Amino acid sequence: MAYKKLKKTKEKLRPCLYEDEIELILKAAEKTRYPLRNKLLMMLTYNHGFRSSEACNLKWGDIDFSRNTIQANRLKNGVNFIHDLLPIEKELLLEFYGEGKDKNDPVFSTERGKPFNRYAYYFLIQSINQHLNIDTWFDVRGFRHGKGVFLREKGVSMETIRDYLGHKHMSSTEIYTRMAKNPFFKNINEGSIFA
Repeated sequence: MAYKKLKKTKEKLRPCLYEDEIELILKAAEKTRYPLRNKLLMMLTYNHGFRSSEACNLKWGDIDFSRNTIQANRLKNGVNFIHDLLPIEKELLLEFYGEGKDKNDPVFSTERGKPFNRYAYYFLIQSINQHLNIDTWFDVRGFRHGKGVFLREKGVSMETIRDYLGHKHMSSTEIYTRMAKNPFFKNINEGSIFA
């Protein structure tokens, strides 16, 4: 299937998404042709800091419902880790699971039963972009970058964020988290005539 490139509908591309925007995106996903699959795909992408191909490559064997975990298999020579499966994710995955799934079956597939890929994901994001009422255009990287920003603003250490996102080198983590509000700047203007 050929994927046509859709025009950007917003004037600017912000490199990360914030949770209120992700909530709007997930609501928009509920109005798509495959609401459960699309919502779950984007939710897992954000919550686990997946790249688009990492989310698309998920297999049912990567999910352990008895231990409530998900294997984060990283690309780009990243480091694999096991993450906790959030209760809402488990609930939606079990609803989505269906019958007769093999551990090697992809979690996400197209309507023709082919594995979902990053091009299909790109097309999905473009179609959602056209129906959103937020002031920025986004792409799949916004989920992963947004997770890094969320964790940093929450006060999570850089080392933990590096491991959570599967980075091999701290320099990769620093790129994402430079977008976060720096807690050291919080009262930097205290005493200024403008404060």
